[in-house]
Amino acid sequence: MDKETDKKLEVVRLYLLMHHEVSTSIGSVEDLANYLRTNDIDTDLLIGIFDVLDQTISRGYPNFVFEYELNDGMALVNLKDKIETCLPFEQEKSFNDSYVYIKRAGDVTIVDQNVLKVPVMYEKYKEEMEFGGTKKRGDQESKITFDVVFDSVTNLCYVQCGERNQSNATHRVFKKHVTRIFKSFLPFPSRSAERKTARLLKMNSSSINKRSFCLIISKAALTRTDTKLTTI
Repeated sequence: MDKETDKKLEVVRLYLLMHHEVSTSIGSVEDLANYLRTNDIDTDLLIGIFDVLDQTISRGYPNFVFEYELNDGMALVNLKDKIETCLPFEQEKSFNDSYVYIKRAGDVTIVDQNVLKVPVMYEKYKEEMEFGGTKKRGDQESKITFDVVFDSVTNLCYVQCGERNQSNATHRVFKKHVTRIFKSFLPFPSRSAERKTARLLKMNSSSINKRSFCLIISKAALTRTDTKLTTI
């Protein structure tokens, strides 16, 4: 825990919240140690903490990040209702004419009033041509299930998949089919986030660097590699 401590603590906090429905403040290594020592912690939870740190930190498991804003008067419970209505369970949804589909793969859940999680399935099929030039769906090329997480504290959405095309398809399906709920839903950092960063940098340029301000604004530690954003 001597390196990237804040990132690792945020990973543990989100893991406990989303997978064990435990809401606890973990601002330091001491907070985490006290939690693990004073509560009835089972082996599965400890293994889960180790695994999530190993996957997200050591292996760089990517989460693609989007910034969103709901329409005025809307909250996570309204988003939950919209997702359930607009993305019926196991019903294929696409964003264009290609044979790429997103399905809701489970229940939409809200954890601790601040985090919404929905499992989705990504499916991609080959495009084949029939006699006469008519396109048809061929064999399945890939299939994967992952979570889409909306955090109302940071107004960030995490698409927890392994490839950018999977993330893009998910984002486009949500924008196309989950209607009348999003005021904005954009890749992070969006222009609004960049404007916030610029203002803060202007005010505090002598004391802290730009990357640190990006982390402050998002309230989540993000590392960028090419077009991928890995959230920790």
